[in-house]
Amino acid sequence: MAIKLTDYLDEFVITLKKYLEEEKDNNWMKIPIEEQEIHIMGFIGQYFERYLTTHQQISWFGVARYALIGWLMENHPELFI
Repeated sequence: MAIKLTDYLDEFVITLKKYLEEEKDNNWMKIPIEEQEIHIMGFIGQYFERYLTTHQQISWFGVARYALIGWLMENHPELFI
């Protein structure tokens, strides 16, 4: 039987939900939608820059958080100012 990414999706979502519930900063909705992609690109770029310069592990849940915000921009733009 071939292993598929969907085999791990439930575990990933449960863990991501815990990660997001611990988050205290909910300012993502306050950034205008037209500025969100540059904001997201900056944060994801910082993860990779830290990895390249200090070998600090990339926060994949941080990347997933920004992917979720990007998805919300496309599917629920009314959430953003």
